[in-house]
Amino acid sequence: MTELIKNFGAVAAQVFVLFILIAIGFICGKTKLINDSISKGLSDLVLYFATPAVIINSFLRPFDKAMFMKLMIAFAISIVFHLVSGVIAYTLLKNKDNDAKIVSRFGVIFSNAGYMALPLQLAILGNDGVFLGSAYVVIFNIALWTYGLVLFGGKETKITATKIIFNPGVIAITVGMIIFLLGIGASLPSPIRSAVGHVGNLNTPVPMIIIGYYLSKSKIITAITDKRIWLPIISRLVISPAICLALLFLLQQTPFAIENKIAVSCIVAVSAPCAAVTTVFSAKWGRDTALSVKLVSLSTLLSIITMPLYVALAQQIL
Repeated sequence: MTELIKNFGAVAAQVFVLFILIAIGFICGKTKLINDSISKGLSDLVLYFATPAVIINSFLRPFDKAMFMKLMIAFAISIVFHLVSGVIAYTLLKNKDNDAKIVSRFGVIFSNAGYMALPLQLAILGNDGVFLGSAYVVIFNIALWTYGLVLFGGKETKITATKIIFNPGVIAITVGMIIFLLGIGASLPSPIRSAVGHVGNLNTPVPMIIIGYYLSKSKIITAITDKRIWLPIISRLVISPAICLALLFLLQQTPFAIENKIAVSCIVAVSAPCAAVTTVFSAKWGRDTALSVKLVSLSTLLSIITMPLYVALAQQIL
């Protein structure tokens, strides 16, 4: 129990840092230092430059066959975790309102694996955490641009290879993987490595500030009283990570036990709050945008408690 409390405290301290950054974004929103236009520009900066840079930076290392195998295991776990979240969403969420059902299911299946998970993985596991966590981001992006499009746009939505392949997350890990497999990461010119590192450093503060800005626009009291949001939030923050943690624990009792760092990295991703893109997709397809904002904002606030708990449990029992 003492070790669990210690682990919880360590992770909570890192999450608290993120919370301070979120608070800065909240203040910037309330004082009008940031508006919708600036927020969109910052979001694009993170999406197209900061997140890819932090992923690529984690691959700037000498080729290591053992780490490559760990990455493949992380890919497999990430697929399973997305499937688990999908089963939970379709089993528990059966709203009569179709728009609310779509938004709620999407919020349960897709966690904020880029904005919230990568900074925390970097903080508690270092570059190895981001290296392994990038697997979850890739599976997230593939699912987002296939299943996510069909969920919001309907069965008539066209899914193309271009949408799947040419998105920032998949491109970043492809570039990173090529560098890693060729073993040239450590030999790249110092200015290039430094530039990638500096841009990647934006992936922690900027996304948190953006989240804080959106929180400043949402009415938390109204969100709390909306009965529709609680089952999706509990499913996203409690049920999904609990089942995934249980599966990993059972796997640890077999000859196929997963290394702690891989397991913790994946638990960080699956315990993250509803993805910010929930609101983006809701607005794009004219679904219940108000509900999506409530899901993202309140789940983000509550994850400050639940994420450290699950990560501490993973560090303790896996």
